[in-house]
Amino acid sequence: MKFIATLLLMLLLAGGEWSLLIGSAPIEEALSISKMGSSYLVLVSSPYGSGENLTLSSVLVELTSKGEVEEMNRPLLRGDLSLTSVSYDKGRILAVGNIVNNGKMKGILIEESPKGWIAHTLNISGSNIQEIKPVRDGFLLAGGIVTKRGDWDILLVKLDHDLRIEWAIQVGNKGDNVVYDIATNGSEVYLLGPSPTGIMVIRLSLDGSIKWARSFSAEKYLKGHSIVVGKYIAVVGSVPYWIHKSDAFLLLLNNSGIPAKVEVLEGNGTNSLNDIAWDGKAYWAVGRTNCYTGGGCDAWVIQFSSHGSVKGSKRYGWKGIDGANALLIDGDREIIVGQSEGRNRESQFGDAFIMSLKGWSSCVPSGDRPVAVKTLKLKSTYLNLSKVHAEISFENRKLDVVRANLKARNPCGLDVEYISGIAFVMIIAAILIFLLYLLSKRLK
Repeated sequence: MKFIATLLLMLLLAGGEWSLLIGSAPIEEALSISKMGSSYLVLVSSPYGSGENLTLSSVLVELTSKGEVEEMNRPLLRGDLSLTSVSYDKGRILAVGNIVNNGKMKGILIEESPKGWIAHTLNISGSNIQEIKPVRDGFLLAGGIVTKRGDWDILLVKLDHDLRIEWAIQVGNKGDNVVYDIATNGSEVYLLGPSPTGIMVIRLSLDGSIKWARSFSAEKYLKGHSIVVGKYIAVVGSVPYWIHKSDAFLLLLNNSGIPAKVEVLEGNGTNSLNDIAWDGKAYWAVGRTNCYTGGGCDAWVIQFSSHGSVKGSKRYGWKGIDGANALLIDGDREIIVGQSEGRNRESQFGDAFIMSLKGWSSCVPSGDRPVAVKTLKLKSTYLNLSKVHAEISFENRKLDVVRANLKARNPCGLDVEYISGIAFVMIIAAILIFLLYLLSKRLK
């Protein structure tokens, strides 16, 4: 009996699923996550100051693999600083976004190195950087730049490991061309953005040469959110019908940009898939589901086979608004980040939400999210995009960083309300078995 009790307790503790809420007032939201050695780096949007001095700001949160907070650093610059994506490479923290000062927006790359914190700001007003991706010999930055016409082109920048610009191009045609997401398979780059009637996917080589560009449209407008390269090129997003009703979609493309599968994932209220990742065998996607006017939302996790068939679908959250923005696959775990009002809302609108899953197991209340699948008729056309060299450079300066005064709390404390039903049953069973063991010893 002692062996059984010990085994049950070990199984409970070995799961290690955890959840974390980080926030203060008025509102926080986790936007991006990166592996950081054996730890995690999470980017949190968090306003700074108060009253007329309230500005947009971001916090870089370093977590252990068990969900313990190690550092919370807030970079400070004059103006509104909005960081959107993080990465980690050889001891350096990297984050990108934009800074707005006196009405002028500039793309920015923030670096923490042994020399301290440095801000690399683009020298052009009317620019932004949305994504950073590591590649085999450096980094790729993707964002936008204002053209002489007054609209936007996509900006793609290749950096070496020392953050020197190797090449920079701007790509687009008439109208605004922006980047939703960027993916790479090590030898090629895939950009996801909007087209006048839907979404646009561009395939490039690592030297910036365009291999193909295609737009995809349907009877209803498509809004793309994320792209990843697995067995197929996979894109997820939403199909908005009206302000309070939308469904999610999955699009699979072959290497030539020809659709292999496109499906709408129906649900009640507002539904959206915001990020997708490939674990080597299957696709995992996260987003929001069952959002109602005046009601709440749940974080949505869905798994697809390598060919796009739904393998599993669950919702996670408490009463109120919960949602997932991004995920990281780390071995047999999925680390999911987003926003939540939590069980006991302490901030006015919500906290940054971080959740560890092992398979589907979580300490956060969950339930099945049935998926009704509908095939979507898609129209695909080749795009003829212009590509020119972008005349850009970085202006570098030291960056002030302060410790962020945010509260971190674990909503999965060891009581009936916080832990999952299965974990609670296991604890009670282990206690009873251990008591029976002690009683049997006394009777002997």
